[in-house]
Amino acid sequence: IDNESTLQLVAEFPASNTAEGGLLGLELDPDYENNHFLYLYQTYLDIPTHQNKVVRYTVNNNQLTDELVLIDKIPGALWHDGGRIKFGPDEMLYITTGDATNANLSQDTASLAGKILRINSDGTVPNDNPFNSPVFSYGHRNPQGLAWNENGILVSSEHGPSGERGYAHDEINGFAAGENYFPEALAKGDSSHTRLYQPTERGLEKKLKEKLDYLNQLDRNSHDQRY
Repeated sequence: IDNESTLQLVAEFPASNTAEGGLLGLELDPDYENNHFLYLYQTYLDIPTHQNKVVRYTVNNNQLTDELVLIDKIPGALWHDGGRIKFGPDEMLYITTGDATNANLSQDTASLAGKILRINSDGTVPNDNPFNSPVFSYGHRNPQGLAWNENGILVSSEHGPSGERGYAHDEINGFAAGENYFPEALAKGDSSHTRLYQPTERGLEKKLKEKLDYLNQLDRNSHDQRY
């Protein structure tokens, strides 16, 4: 969109031929005014499977140039491709990935599927990541929202089952580095799991505050923990 609010086509990409894949994430570099970096999360067909990747471009005269693939071969599928990308207050790039409809992948910390990933803006791995890899947290089904509270705690919204198990259970999670969120991803809507809260019965706002207070306490108790 130019200064006169006119839309201009700057790039086209091949269709992913998925139900929940495609061009899923777009983020500007924190220093965009100087470097003109644009980051995209894309699903693509890599026969016989789908994959996802994060690519950095330079916006130059309304064209995308200098393509640099920052992270690739994130397992994809017709569904559960994640796709949100956002810079955090630490200026690291956070990436949500789905489990590609294979819950076992979310439990494998060597896999990029079913994770929150955290990388530097050039694609390298931050020294303080918990697994010496892009993986920041694991055990996710299909996270698709990212935000930070005033204390810098990462919060994400995540899609739960949409009826295939006879119930639906979306989530809002507060995150700590290296934690496993798999129990929430599979729990039923009436679960009494101690890390799950019913928004209609017990007050989502109150319980989310309790979770964030807990994460803040972890932060105060450990100088090595990054959120």
